[in-house]
Amino acid sequence: MNYLQLSNAVLRSLNEVELTSANFASSRGVQTAVKDFINRSINDIYTAELEWPFLHADGTITTVAGTAEYALVSGYKSVDVNSFYLIESGTDIKILPYIPYVQFAHQFRERDLDPTTTSNRGKPDYAYLTNDDKVGFTPIPDKEYTVYYEYYQTHTDLSSTTDEPLLPARYQDTVVARSEYYVHQLRSDLQAASLKNGEYSARIQRMRIDLINKPDYVRSTVGASSPRASIRHPKYF
Repeated sequence: MNYLQLSNAVLRSLNEVELTSANFASSRGVQTAVKDFINRSINDIYTAELEWPFLHADGTITTVAGTAEYALVSGYKSVDVNSFYLIESGTDIKILPYIPYVQFAHQFRERDLDPTTTSNRGKPDYAYLTNDDKVGFTPIPDKEYTVYYEYYQTHTDLSSTTDEPLLPARYQDTVVARSEYYVHQLRSDLQAASLKNGEYSARIQRMRIDLINKPDYVRSTVGASSPRASIRHPKYF
């Protein structure tokens, strides 16, 4: 469902006048409140889990010779720090293992920040995350590389009637239930609000079972000294 359809689904359940494409921008009263509640509800769903699969996205960084740190994509919620790899040319792929910033500072920062030489530059071996939402590479890149990584998105408010949430269609009733909860709170109907909150919680739990709490695969550790841990860097939660 798009923004208009979601809004009308809530209005219809409340026996309120529905909106059209023509009057959507000039909505008033409860119609405007419902539009706001749709975006608030989508945000609630997105933040209910750190890594909903439908919020997964891929990012790229193009390095510059002599520059160690780069901004990550704006509006990310978490970054899979095990996902960094670079491509120098064609199919020449190199995995960039993640190291904590404190390890970088202890082992590599003095070498990388030496202003008297450029011999500290090269093809990066490791990636690290800074405290100001950047990713750094060590050694400092000596030329242009394309670095790929995976991250999870946050909610961007719907605004146009045809805007659609990233939430799969089969779970969009969760948005309606949460929005109805907010409307009942607005009207001080606490009993109805409590019922809708319970419905919302049940739907979120069903999403967790369907999308998260299932074993997609088992990583083999044969031939490896130790299995790689699954590490995420949350921006906020």
